[in-house]
Amino acid sequence: TGMGARATGVVALAWAVTAGVAAPEPPLWPDRFHVMSAQTTPGGKDVVHLFYDWPGGRNLNVITGQALERAGKGTLWDFERQDGLTFYYTPRTRECRTIDMKYRLLP
Repeated sequence: TGMGARATGVVALAWAVTAGVAAPEPPLWPDRFHVMSAQTTPGGKDVVHLFYDWPGGRNLNVITGQALERAGKGTLWDFERQDGLTFYYTPRTRECRTIDMKYRLLP
């Protein structure tokens, strides 16, 4: 991973182009999917459930874990819309913040 992997990929692509080999096509993302991942922050480990919905123009990250529990928040819902608005909602405290991220969802 990191810079070494990127550099290796660039070298392989440059070799493929100069050798007359067609560059590989990246896989297409499905329109809708769910991914579960883990993230480590200084506050601890969290689990992130990402629900992606391209046709609906939305992306929801449901984040739970140690860092949020230590902060007294429990679960965080990070709801991103195609228009660039993001809503951070914490059910336990009923807090909701809205941020205009100035970017859109990735197609």
